[in-house]
Amino acid sequence: MDIASIDKDAFWSKCEPSPTCWRWTAAQTADGYGQFGVGKGRVVGAHRVSWALTNGPIPAGMNVLHRCDNPPCIRPDHLFLGTNADNSADMVRKHRGRRGAGTLRERSPRSWEIRVSAGRDPLTGKYRAVTKTIRGTRKQAQAALTALQSEVDEGRHSGTSGSLALLIGQWLDMVRPRLSPTTVDGYESIIRVHITPALGHVRVCDLRPAMLDNFYVALTQPPRNLAPSTVRQIHAVIRQACMQGVRWEWLPSNPASLASPPSPQPAEHHPPTPVDVLRLIDAATAWQPEMGVYLRLAAATGARRGELCALRWRHIDLDGGVVTIERAIIETGPGKSVWTEKSTKTGNRRKVSLDPDTLDVLRAHRAWWDATAAAMGTTIGPASYAFSREADGSEPWRPSGVTQAIRRLRDRLGLAGLRGHDLRHMHATQLLADGVPIKTVSGRLGHTLASTTLNIYAHALEAADQDAATSIGRTLARPAPPPPE
Repeated sequence: MDIASIDKDAFWSKCEPSPTCWRWTAAQTADGYGQFGVGKGRVVGAHRVSWALTNGPIPAGMNVLHRCDNPPCIRPDHLFLGTNADNSADMVRKHRGRRGAGTLRERSPRSWEIRVSAGRDPLTGKYRAVTKTIRGTRKQAQAALTALQSEVDEGRHSGTSGSLALLIGQWLDMVRPRLSPTTVDGYESIIRVHITPALGHVRVCDLRPAMLDNFYVALTQPPRNLAPSTVRQIHAVIRQACMQGVRWEWLPSNPASLASPPSPQPAEHHPPTPVDVLRLIDAATAWQPEMGVYLRLAAATGARRGELCALRWRHIDLDGGVVTIERAIIETGPGKSVWTEKSTKTGNRRKVSLDPDTLDVLRAHRAWWDATAAAMGTTIGPASYAFSREADGSEPWRPSGVTQAIRRLRDRLGLAGLRGHDLRHMHATQLLADGVPIKTVSGRLGHTLASTTLNIYAHALEAADQDAATSIGRTLARPAPPPPE
């Protein structure tokens, strides 16, 4: 190549400089390398011309290579000299890193290995490749290679070799700050007990909907016999983690979104009768008067266990006959050893009216607390907990302790299966049976939507519907004919 005969102005006019590469804008090969005529019909690579104009003649046996791996670039400092061996190694490196690039290698007669680059692993940063062995002619192997390249281009072989346990662990670390401690405890238990032993070792790129469906079926059968609602909670954890995996490019798509967990089955609630509740309250009052007050308030308000434990005296308006529910006590850590006060389950604050008898019980409870605190040389203030083991009401009852006390009482009375939460069900069921509007009942329970109350207590509405049918039947009944004369 005669450098002196090259029209430098014409050459550089076909270059489009930028802060990074200088792109050749004229003729290019199929691979994107620029072409430039140097006289007598001879055409050479534009990158070779650029290097020669800047550094002088190219030594014999040397090639001009790209540092930037960008064929149209002719920026001189992006170019360097290399041997044929250097050029081959550079091509191999480029081929390996370019997603979708493929090779075809004959291993034996009528046996071919096809290999397609799947890009870098988003977790490890290492190059990945999809390899298959094809038997047949070279033409058949080439067709298989083209098909595999299309699959890679569609993202069907994207992802990482990282395990499902690793993905779920990193997802949980990311969402932990915005979840309540009890939710985190529940997720950790689900992951530790159910997901990790069965699927934790599976690479996320190998996770398939059929694999998840088989896992869910196994959970509902012996020896696990998990309820559909529990299996759906497990599915929710996997689905949310895989959804984040798609965002992180660990997965091309979310396999859990195509899985089929068991259909939800509405829970059947069998609330205790008012007679059984009164028996429980009377037994608690005789055994420990404070527990009797707690159970009376639970039945009268329908509040959750943690919400009642978090009640402070400033939340109880004895004159106005209203209790404000805005906080809840939760227990976390090994053996539920740590208690924390947080907002209610729905994050809402609600006021619940009290009946006169319940107000009288609370007044007596407050008088007893004032007398007890005075005898211990302290006082009860607005911030004191209404149910406490301390004379000044500085620490609340633990929800787990309440549950244990109720179990002892119910076993003594022969009320098998009765739980503290059943007083909440009794409260709602009784109100609905008495014709209290669903919106009012929903507000007392702290449900965000009235539809939640409808779904949970449909059985109570069915009973009320039968009463309605009887009522309308009486309205439409024809008067009896007069007796014959």
